[in-house]
Amino acid sequence: MACGAPLKVPLPSPLKRIARHALLGIRRDPATGHLYFPVDGRRVFLRFVEEAPREAHRRLWFDSVYFKHYLPAGSDCVVDIGAGLGIEAAMLAARSPGIRYIANEIQPWVYECLSLTFAGLPAGYQAFGFAIGDSPVGITPTRHGLDAAVSDSGPVRVQNVTWPEFKRLFAIDRVDLLKINVEGAEVALLEHIDLDDVARIAVAAHDFRAERGDGEQFRTRARVMAILEGAGFAVRPLPHDWLFAERPAAGSTR
Repeated sequence: MACGAPLKVPLPSPLKRIARHALLGIRRDPATGHLYFPVDGRRVFLRFVEEAPREAHRRLWFDSVYFKHYLPAGSDCVVDIGAGLGIEAAMLAARSPGIRYIANEIQPWVYECLSLTFAGLPAGYQAFGFAIGDSPVGITPTRHGLDAAVSDSGPVRVQNVTWPEFKRLFAIDRVDLLKINVEGAEVALLEHIDLDDVARIAVAAHDFRAERGDGEQFRTRARVMAILEGAGFAVRPLPHDWLFAERPAAGSTR
């Protein structure tokens, strides 16, 4: 070790947790018992400390993936399917408080955290907890939940609504940005949705999960691209296996 270089001593696990709490500003909400951390002046709720990304990490995803080519503004309508904890929604609320942002999350405990987060966002930001599709779905939970997969044998059953029912429920007549991150179910979802009312789509493919051994059902990129191009979208790649699709007449804001 060179003279003057810092000595790296592994911290015991409890000290690591304390350090992460302090670094990310994690606190416990006395009213609900949930943990939360600050994001651009809002509170994002979570279950485990490990689920809170560092500020640099969440800003990188916001700028280079989720809203790289299109930043919603004005009276835009965003539908976010697989919204997770609502981190990017909280960030967007600081920039575009007047938009409509309908966030869908079907994992029960994640939906609870998302709802608590959205309670502190502008009125146009709404959370919804049913699956969008033709039939109920099953969820197979994981320790950290945020990447749990939908499967026929999943023990956690979630009621469904169809896309037309969802649109009627929220009085949606157009979708300026449809954001999808559904852990391998993106093909079935895109085949179910009437894309004629959608101007732009940011969708996560999950080929990387197939490549790491989670199963071939996660190899979705080619089929997602075929669906989007067949529906008249121009498709551009984004980092981390995401795709951005836009109708030629829609236009980007970035």
